[in-house]
Amino acid sequence: MTDTWKLPATVDGDDVEMEFRVLRSWNSFTGLFEEAKEMQTITYCDSPQLILQILKEDENIDIESLEVVVGDRNTEKYREKLTNHVDEAYQMKELIDDGRLRIYNLNSSRSILHTKLYRTINHDGSHTLIVGSANLSKQAWENTKQTNTVVLYHTDGTSCVDKTFEAMYQTQKDDYTTEFMSGLINELEDLDTEEDERERISAWVDGRVGDYDEVTELNKKATEQLDGVDIELHALTDDVANADSTVAFVDNPDDADEILEERISLSTQGFDNGPSAFEGLRSYDNTTIKDNVIRTTRQAYTEYLQEEYGIPKMWFSEDDGQLVMDGPSRRHGLMAEGLPDDTSRIDHALADLEAYFETVEEHGDSNDYRAVKAHMFEALLWFFWAPFVNKYASRFREAGLTLDDALPFLYIYGESNAGKGTFAQFVLSLISHGVVDEPADADEVGTPQVRGLKKVDSAFPLVVDDVTKSKIDNQIDGPLRNYWKNWPGDIQYPGIAFISNNKRPKKWFRNRAKILHFDVFFEGTFKSRHEVGEVIDQDNPVYEWFTHLLGERDIKLRESSDTLFDAREAFLDLYKAADREVPEYFPRKPADDHYDTAKGTWHRAHDRGQIKFSEYNGNIVAAFTEEMQYDVKSYSRSLPTRMRADPHGREIEIKHIENFIEWFGKNPIGTNFNEIDESSQNEDQQSTGFTSRLKTALFR
Repeated sequence: MTDTWKLPATVDGDDVEMEFRVLRSWNSFTGLFEEAKEMQTITYCDSPQLILQILKEDENIDIESLEVVVGDRNTEKYREKLTNHVDEAYQMKELIDDGRLRIYNLNSSRSILHTKLYRTINHDGSHTLIVGSANLSKQAWENTKQTNTVVLYHTDGTSCVDKTFEAMYQTQKDDYTTEFMSGLINELEDLDTEEDERERISAWVDGRVGDYDEVTELNKKATEQLDGVDIELHALTDDVANADSTVAFVDNPDDADEILEERISLSTQGFDNGPSAFEGLRSYDNTTIKDNVIRTTRQAYTEYLQEEYGIPKMWFSEDDGQLVMDGPSRRHGLMAEGLPDDTSRIDHALADLEAYFETVEEHGDSNDYRAVKAHMFEALLWFFWAPFVNKYASRFREAGLTLDDALPFLYIYGESNAGKGTFAQFVLSLISHGVVDEPADADEVGTPQVRGLKKVDSAFPLVVDDVTKSKIDNQIDGPLRNYWKNWPGDIQYPGIAFISNNKRPKKWFRNRAKILHFDVFFEGTFKSRHEVGEVIDQDNPVYEWFTHLLGERDIKLRESSDTLFDAREAFLDLYKAADREVPEYFPRKPADDHYDTAKGTWHRAHDRGQIKFSEYNGNIVAAFTEEMQYDVKSYSRSLPTRMRADPHGREIEIKHIENFIEWFGKNPIGTNFNEIDESSQNEDQQSTGFTSRLKTALFR
């Protein structure tokens, strides 16, 4: 069967070879371009992926540059073909940067451009001009098994046919199209890193006008606008018709008439089009959501954030770096300009703070009061430090650190009457001027809520009360494992604290969290509750002085992995300024290491004969009695992860002997530190085997 007919022709004196072809398959169509080096085309081409395949994967085609006028897709529809394909969009961006790709889509003047033209410059310098019905669409060829007819003109590139063909192509491109991705490419030129570029491309692929999804973009813009001193009297525009979307923060909706120069676009579909991400905001007084417009009061927005996410809006102001927080009735400054001249005020504030820790001995029962108070103070340090976590994230990322390892969650556990919830109320009230005095309920916090925290753009920490170990291990472990992995830098992520009656979660979480044990029991009489309540209700300015001191410190990389080092130093500076004695329980080192309440549990079990230690293959083996068989995993989890504990049945094999002996305080097989030190002075008396290896490890 003949599918090709060639005809010699002369047009205005130019030699042009004409060719007619019947194309019955995709391969016969792409065979037209096997010699092509450059190509320009007007065609139906509904797949960006096909363009990538032609330029990067097809072994039979060696096209160095491709320009496509897509006749059946406008920019919006063509972009939708890249939804969930950020990598492919990034590849297209790279090809455009390299000058290998240009794509043009229909503008509003045309819904369809039915023309089919292909202009190729071949590797040997010749030109091939193609007119016909065939489309650059593999799906159309394979799904419909279509047949197409085309006419080819083979020229040297200088004929009148070339000039006419090029003019015909250029006229339609200029009249009916806009360049695909051109605006995005211009925006990407201002970005510094590939990570930033991919985030912006991701937003573009998803059809978002801003860099982030609608919720994140709204909260980010809200932070920028709320940072203005008189933002409660500002609306971003008073002419809804001329804005893609508006956001107004006003105390009285009737006052929203002052125009700012900036208008922000958040939604291409409209906030009121279908299920709205801001449905919770709609229920507040003086709030309207219609089309692409959100109009609300600062009070309603603040209450919405706390109801929706469990935290208020907190940020560092752009002008002076002050830590501020919006409450329902007013804005709170949470950073003093300096320490008071009257240092007795600092002394009095520290005394009030210590009064809370003293309630442990006054109203509680514990085997180690000093350890409990140290753990409580360590938890307070974390909460005081938490609003600065994004500043530490920025510094640590510059240094190439893994943020999820360097920025710990907080996990407080203990008995049901250990005062954990009371502590959360106390410390939340301190850092929020009483705006927040209750933690979030674990029953209301799941994977969507944890992921949603990244959208709020607030530095205020979330506290989740009464969380179970299984919930962390199995239900919200996904968003927690890599919470900081894709932190964008210009969105504030809140720190997260958990309060639990359970023991410690799995190892992955313990590696990413500061684990603190409130090993105390409060009977909770009416009198004790009243006295503790009076301590909690104190109006204490210590947090504003602390933030001032911490804000002045440079974030340095230190030999230790103590993220709260600067927070400890800031508190010690407060004690120094007040000329007040530092309490003996103050955690000068991480309390979870220095005052490990689990160590007492191990010692008591050992003293009772419930644990026996032995040596096997250079490791320490802790063997538990039969009645302790159900406690083995709990004891294993109580050990710091640096000891590399591995439970098997009723035994725990501890692989890092140096760390265990340092933590336990002595060689559990029978030789204490002093005896090892003395024996190491006399080589003739050195023992062999396990004890010898211990001495070598400890004193090398």
